[in-house]
Amino acid sequence: MDETRAVPEGRPGEAAATAAPPAAPARPTRAVWGLLATIVIAFGTGALTYREANTLLARPVRASAAATGATALAGHQAPPAWIDEFARAFCSGDAAFVSSHVSGELDIGEERIIDAFARRTWDCASSRYLGSATNTEGQHHVYVMTGTDNGEQWFVFTVVNDKVVGID
Repeated sequence: MDETRAVPEGRPGEAAATAAPPAAPARPTRAVWGLLATIVIAFGTGALTYREANTLLARPVRASAAATGATALAGHQAPPAWIDEFARAFCSGDAAFVSSHVSGELDIGEERIIDAFARRTWDCASSRYLGSATNTEGQHHVYVMTGTDNGEQWFVFTVVNDKVVGID
């Protein structure tokens, strides 16, 4: 059995030594200066940017408001001629043109496309191209069809190998 006993400091008969006064709390100046230096270096190297200052100091850019017909929203894209014709044929219900330009699940025959157009509950007056995007599933061309009642319906024609394979 090993027991430890508390032994008063000093020698027997002497008064216990007084403890040193507690140290004053350390000032955080070293940490503050380090943090400040890190922030300054980060701004200097471009790791941090002050976005509001960059926006306020940058020259304003004015966008042109000139609109052109049948161009994309950004004004940099135009649809391939055949997809624009396809959209107009889709709008007007031209089943012969539509059936000759579809593939895959949409290739159901001209008669069934005529039936589908006959069952439509809206009359299309015009089509307008908005833009396109390409991904692994194909090219996607976005059109807005405006009805005779001025209502709009948006369609995305998915194209693979110059054939429409999807209409969303």
